[in-house]
Formats: sequence, structure tokens, C-alpha cells
Amino acid sequence: MKTLSFFIGLILLGTPFTSFAQSPTDDFEFSAFIISTSVTGSNVGATQQPGEPTTVERPGFPRSPLGGRSVWWRWTAPESRLYTIKTGDRSGTEPSSTFDTQLGVYTGTELGNLAEVASNEDHLDFQNGLSSVTINAVQGETYHILVDGFNGETGTIVLYITETRFTLSVIVNPPGAGTVLMSPPFEVDGYVAGTTVVLQALANTGEQFFGWTGDLNTRSNIIFVVMNSNMTVRANFTADSQFIWQNTNGQVSGWSMLGTNFLRPLKFALLPPAWRLSAVSDLDGNGSGDFIFRHRDGRIAAWLMDGDIRTNNFLIGTITNGYRLVGAGNFDDGTQPDLLFQRTNGELSVWFMNDLFSTNSTSVGQVHPDWRAVTVADLNNDGRADILFQHRDGRVAVWLMYGTQRSSAVLIGTPVARLAAVRDLNHDGHPDLIFRRFGNTSAWLMNETTRQSTILVRRGLPASGSWRLVGVRD
Repeated sequence: MKTLSFFIGLILLGTPFTSFAQSPTDDFEFSAFIISTSVTGSNVGATQQPGEPTTVERPGFPRSPLGGRSVWWRWTAPESRLYTIKTGDRSGTEPSSTFDTQLGVYTGTELGNLAEVASNEDHLDFQNGLSSVTINAVQGETYHILVDGFNGETGTIVLYITETRFTLSVIVNPPGAGTVLMSPPFEVDGYVAGTTVVLQALANTGEQFFGWTGDLNTRSNIIFVVMNSNMTVRANFTADSQFIWQNTNGQVSGWSMLGTNFLRPLKFALLPPAWRLSAVSDLDGNGSGDFIFRHRDGRIAAWLMDGDIRTNNFLIGTITNGYRLVGAGNFDDGTQPDLLFQRTNGELSVWFMNDLFSTNSTSVGQVHPDWRAVTVADLNNDGRADILFQHRDGRVAVWLMYGTQRSSAVLIGTPVARLAAVRDLNHDGHPDLIFRRFGNTSAWLMNETTRQSTILVRRGLPASGSWRLVGVRD
């Protein structure tokens, strides 16, 4: 009589449900079949049966114990495909369960031989303790669905079973430079898993299409995107970066790049060899990286750039001999990048910049002279400049900074190449490390201070003996 009394409780409580046959039951053996894409019910008065599963997955935590207020449905897959089963509507436009749910999906014939297909508590897409799983269902297979309440919570259950959909974000870079045709047309709720979306990039008059970056990287203007995950692609009608080089004869040149793809060579100017291009940074905030030089006599000067055009040049100041200009980054709360120097004894100093001139300076620490400060970048994406080092033995490390204070030091790894620059090459929001060795340019694709993979950017050019990679600019 356990099942009967539970149904009576549902009716007396006035719990909404699509149909009586689709309401959940407290008894696994008599669980109701789901015949629609959403059903409602309640776990008020429900209990846990002997032999039921005892835990579910919780992202980022150990498995979570079930709350002991479980109810059951069963569902047979009409097709072999990905399905999403969830206890709420992520968009907030449809009803959701009223309590902190726990969800499990299983195959098997009885409680003693159930095999977990997927389970969840506190799905990351929901802010209110709802649950969601995606399963690769097999046509004709029957799946048993358990819904419980965290720590014994009870209430109204709204359960959805839908074909899994994935979103496609298409970005035009720069905005207004072109259009992207989509077939099938854009779906606000995403495309059904496995759908192939054809994208065609069309440049406006006077513009040129360079290629796609993001989750797909290609120069072809037509691409085929298979929707098996959420995807973001960028249609680029401009190069997205320039690798800036200086030759030993003073020549400043560059590579126009799209992600890790070389587009064309650049040539800027031939300087007297006494001027060393030391850093590339946007000093005036116009979106173009400016060139910062150090003369042998200690003078620090800059070229202000607008795209590839030099608009102004000026003297910033003079540094004492024995100091080397490392790079530029924000070491205070100002709006302009500050300049970092390293002395031959390993001491590190910062010039604070205001209106393109140095206002004051401070020491930010000291390392053993065998550690060479290579460049400055916000490696952990906290909005503050960090300092990258390389030891004589090849080790690469970073000081994670909080303004002028070191918050921690992290050893990243030991490459066989020389660290040269930092840039987010694959547009994942994490700066990557760029290396040079024997004329080859390679990169470590990073997730903050952790290397994810290694790629070859370009082989053999320019010649390693005469060209030095200074930095990467927008």
C-alpha cells in the first residue's frame, strides 16, 4: 500500500502533474513511464528504499549523499542521440523544481543491479541548486530516473527531458567589417546536438576576410561547424596581432598574424644600432601597441603608434647604466602601463607613468642575477601585471603580483627554448608563452600558470642569429 498512499498524498496536496500516469512513485518497481518532454510531481512523503543508490555527483566536490526523499520515473529513448534531463529551466522562462534537487539516471531491471549512467547535484548552469545531466541515449533503452532532495528537502518537481542543444556564438571582428551567413538560421536556444551549421564570411566593400579563430581556426571563408558542444567562432576581417622583431642592424619588422597563422611580413623602420627596441605596450590607450626603446646611454624613448603608422616620438627619461628595460604593465591603479627595469644584480624597479612621463619609481624586489626578467603580462587574469623570468638553466617562473607586492612565485616549467613574449594566441582568455629556438617560434598554450599544450607557430624565420622577438602588439 506504500505506492497507493503516496499517490493519495499527491492528490490531496494538489501537486500539479501532466497526467496521473506520469507522476513519480516512491517505489522503484512501480515507477511511472514518461511520455512527454516535461512532467511534474512531488517528493513530499517519499522515502528511500533498501538497495537504492546512495550518492550522486556534485561538480568540484566529493559525491553527495542522497537525501532519503527519492521518487522514480522511467523513460524509453525514442532515438539514439544526446538528451538532457534536468529539474529546472535554465532560462527562467519555464517552471522549475522548488527545492535543492538531486538527480540520477540508471539502467537495469531492479534496485540491486542498477548501473549509473549520469547523476548530478548543483549543476553549474543553475544558481539555485537544480540538477542537470546529459546522456548518450540508445534507442529503445529504458532509463530509470531518480529525483531526491538535498539533506531531505521536499517540494514540487519539474522534470524536463529534451534533445540536447548547444549554442553557437559568432563574433565579427571588427564589428561592421563584414557579415556572416548561417545555415540553418541562428537558433536562440541552440542547435540540436549533431547539427552541422554552415557559416560563410562576407567582407564589406573595402574590407578583407582573413580567417576564423576561436573553436575553429581556418583561412577558408566557408566553414562547417558540427554542434557537439557550445562553440564560439570569430570571423576576422583584420589581423589580430603583430609579432614585433628587431634585427641586430637596427631594422624593426613584424609578422601580421591571425591567431597562430602568419598572414604577411611588416617593415617599420631602420634604427641606429645604439637604440634597442625593448618593449611593446599601448602607452596612450588608443588600442595600438607603442614601441619603447632604450639607448646605450640610458635614454628611454617611445614611438606612439596608430596601427602601423608612427604618430609621435618622445623621450620618457633616462635610466642609470646597469638597468635593462624589461617591459610594461600596470603596477598601480593608474590607467597607463608602468615600466619595469632589472639591474645587473637582479634588483627590479618600476617607473610609474602618468601622461607618458615617469612620475616616481620604486623597488619591487630582487632575484638572483641568474634569473632574467623577460617580460610583463597579466598571467593570472587578475587585472595586475605579473613578471615572467627565465633562469640560465632554462627554468621559467612567474611572480604573481599585487601591485608592487609579490603575492606568490610559481615555477611554470623548463623549456628547451628561450622565452621571448606573452600573448593569448588561441583567444581562450589566457595569455600564452612564446619561445624562440634555432629560428623556430613555438608557444605554450596556458591556463594561467599551467601549460595545456605546445604548438609550433612558425618554423625557421627569421634567422635566429640576427633577429630578436621583442613582443606582440594589437
